Amino acid sequence: MSDDTADNVQPRSSALRKGRHSVAGRVYFITTNITRRQRLLTPPAREAIIASLQWLRDQGRLWRLGYVIMDDHFHALLMLRDGHDLDRILHSLKSFTAHAINQERGQTGNIWQPGYHDHTIRDGADLNFHLQYMHDNPVRRGWVERAEAYAWSTAHPERKLDIDWQALGFEG
Repeated sequence: MSDDTADNVQPRSSALRKGRHSVAGRVYFITTNITRRQRLLTPPAREAIIASLQWLRDQGRLWRLGYVIMDDHFHALLMLRDGHDLDRILHSLKSFTAHAINQERGQTGNIWQPGYHDHTIRDGADLNFHLQYMHDNPVRRGWVERAEAYAWSTAHPERKLDIDWQALGFEG
């Protein structure tokens, strides 16, 4: 069996980048982790990630279709806007949030694993599956009984307004 099989691909592996491309108008499910899965994403750090996603949206780089920010990783559903590249968007997000997290901790250094996992959403069923999967993260961890109770997720009633439903052609 080849070392490039999906079961053997490591997070830092160049195999994660093979065939990766960015297409405006496509929806991507993104997962990115803190180095060594440290639990560094405190409530202020989670807010910094949400603020960064908002800034990227306001800059016209992406549409936000959902997110959940955990203590050691986050998931997001993003639709790229014209002229923008997924690698550059995530580099910008990681740089900004690493600075904010380091400032909060009074430290310097790398925060995020160098790579990330992306999945191109194929259809409405795939979108719904990944939205439910990420929203259920805090439930699976035992932090809340219902996804809607978790404050750093677009499942939460106050965060549902962060979903850019118009990007999909309808209002939320």
